Amino acid sequence: MSNVFESSLTSVRAVLARRFSLVDPLEWQISQVEGLTGINWKVSTPAGHAYLLRPQTQQKTQLGINRKRESHALRLAANAAIAPQCLGIDAGWLITEWIHGQALTDTNYFSHLPALAEKIVALHRLKPAGQARDFHRHCQRYYQLSSPHWFTPQALSIHQYWQSRALPTPLKFALLHMDIHPGNIIQTSSGLRLIDWEYAAVGDIALDLAAMYRSFGWTETQQRYFTDLYVRAGGYADIEKLRQHVQCWLPRVDYMAWLWYEVRWQQSKQNSFREAANLLLSQLLAQREAGR
Repeated sequence: MSNVFESSLTSVRAVLARRFSLVDPLEWQISQVEGLTGINWKVSTPAGHAYLLRPQTQQKTQLGINRKRESHALRLAANAAIAPQCLGIDAGWLITEWIHGQALTDTNYFSHLPALAEKIVALHRLKPAGQARDFHRHCQRYYQLSSPHWFTPQALSIHQYWQSRALPTPLKFALLHMDIHPGNIIQTSSGLRLIDWEYAAVGDIALDLAAMYRSFGWTETQQRYFTDLYVRAGGYADIEKLRQHVQCWLPRVDYMAWLWYEVRWQQSKQNSFREAANLLLSQLLAQREAGR
């Protein structure tokens, strides 16, 4: 058992002792929940109470994750029956309820798309607090953390190209999830819930849809289908304008994702992150050549 694991487990037990002092420490069942940006912890009791604990680590800070901002987003979304309840932050650990249900998969999500569109429309109707995320600054931070000296001239040119391009004029500022994919959509007895809000931010609704479409890996036909569902659910009145803005955001999402994978490779040296970054860079180069 690694020292990092032991230290993290000790921190989890300390948080539980402070936040749930009436629960016998021996009753807790503690297990790891692994994601692309690190380890979280599921804790539960024999009585059926379950929670998720998410740490604030240096790696997460580098990726722009902020538990305080995440907790604000969760509280807004939970009040609208979109997200798990947030119990608070303790020594940098975010504590939320554990959502009981089944995560959707790449093979079973299609029938849930109308309900998902309604959830996203409800999310985009919330009045967020704080300023919109500065997209260029956010990506510049990723670039600075991803060993720029390692970048080829082609990679540097892509970064400079997208940093110099003006952003689409926002259609509507709203609270964005920014990581919607089947694994973050839970089917519960009371409808769909979205989990994993650590990249939530204030921004343009078309950016959230573009990020989602890339996460799902949808074709243009599939994108048009969901955009239609979103508009029918009351998301935005002008469907053609919405489609155009989503198309404008798609290559920018690719640019941001490329830099994210560069940072994750720098942090972990995992080959899967290197391969994903290389693939996205090649796609960005091809998009620029095609004038998209």
